[in-house]
Amino acid sequence: MDSVVLVSAFISKRGLAAELLIRCVESDGIEVCLSQEILTETRETLTTKHRLRSRFAYIDEFLEALALAVSMIRPQSDVPVLERDPNDTVILATALGANANYLVTRDADLLDMNPQGTTTVISPEAFIHILRREEDHRPLEN
Repeated sequence: MDSVVLVSAFISKRGLAAELLIRCVESDGIEVCLSQEILTETRETLTTKHRLRSRFAYIDEFLEALALAVSMIRPQSDVPVLERDPNDTVILATALGANANYLVTRDADLLDMNPQGTTTVISPEAFIHILRREEDHRPLEN
């Protein structure tokens, strides 16, 4: 997940991004991988935007809990800088460093680059659809 999805999850607790984050973190079959760079970008977005900082007093708690709930990954070092938006390079490098099946993002530049190796770049809406469909097809436990 990129910082845009994480910020959306923080701001709208009942929104799709929050549902996605919670489902992924609580799932036994999904490993959420982030890098320190993605957490830093998320922190900067949440703390430098005055209207966010003044509305939400629990930014630090959210980020600390997030860091404990996910796997922290070092971005893959040999990813070439992305020309369209060099800031997206670390997001892609994190997904590739994690050997992720999916990179969940709303970033149009990253979505246009799909796929990247074995990583499918996907929107939160498309990914939650996959999760819901898989849930519908799971056998009931006794």
